[in-house]
Amino acid sequence: MNDGMDLLKYMEVQVNETSNATYLEFINEYQNGNFKYFCFLEGADDEKYYQLRLNTYLNNGDIRCYDSRGKKNVLDLYDKLKKDENYKDLKLLFFVDKDYDFYLEENFKPSLFVTPCYSIENLYSNVDTFEKILNAEFHLAKGSEFFTIYKDKMEKMLDESNNLIIEYNSLGLLKNREKIPNGTLSLSHFETKCLLKIHDGEIIKNEKYEKTINAMYECIQFNKTLVEECKNLLISRNDFINDFRGKNQLDIFVKITAELQQVESRRIQNENARILNENKLKKEKELRENTMSSVKLNITSNRISELSQYAKTPNCLIEFLKEHA
Repeated sequence: MNDGMDLLKYMEVQVNETSNATYLEFINEYQNGNFKYFCFLEGADDEKYYQLRLNTYLNNGDIRCYDSRGKKNVLDLYDKLKKDENYKDLKLLFFVDKDYDFYLEENFKPSLFVTPCYSIENLYSNVDTFEKILNAEFHLAKGSEFFTIYKDKMEKMLDESNNLIIEYNSLGLLKNREKIPNGTLSLSHFETKCLLKIHDGEIIKNEKYEKTINAMYECIQFNKTLVEECKNLLISRNDFINDFRGKNQLDIFVKITAELQQVESRRIQNENARILNENKLKKEKELRENTMSSVKLNITSNRISELSQYAKTPNCLIEFLKEHA
């Protein structure tokens, strides 16, 4: 047996072991706990997004979320638990990312929610989310001059960034279609910072872009005709912000947000300096009341949790949760 087959077999064993571990954890808590809802998620970060929505739409019942460590494990657990008559009356809910499986949501399965976009990260990386951030963190009223300026800038930069990483996502789509294992090509190894950067307030390709894309081609060793077919499919769907890999989308969104936060901070500093200069004779207390507060938003590596309250909650998720409440 060749090394490629050995790797696939090893990975399959690892997946089965992880799935069984989650299953045994569920069995123990089902028998000994008092949970009303059992929710199976792809990863630990997913709970940071879903928990708020679960608590809101599942009538605040006792909820247990499981990190199933991958999409395949969630789907395996779905098949295993839903066909077992012992659990037919339990509230079992399963959540997976669509990824590049564009037609997965059409293969309807009760109790299985599929994101309407690549992953939950796409639900953070959009203008709707940014509008909430502008209002709550930048303290800008919707429709005001700078609210509109920054909103339009975010929309423009997101569009430009997606146009620059079509080839990257075409390679990702090809990887998905050809079932290329992560051991051969892992998209997470090719970071967003090696693809794009912000320079003078504009999104441009990083100097490492070509080297990064060429390295991806070397990993999969497919000709560019197949990549071009995937590219044409993505272009024909015309929904980059939902179809493109979510982690890259969120990386870009956070970078643009930080850039616009700096712009707003400089504007506030200049405006406050102007106010102070024009009102030198006023009392200090009056001056402080008239000056503007700085933007204190601090997005860290825990961004899924920090920005969860601003992320979109799609109607299909609301309907799914209400149906199982």
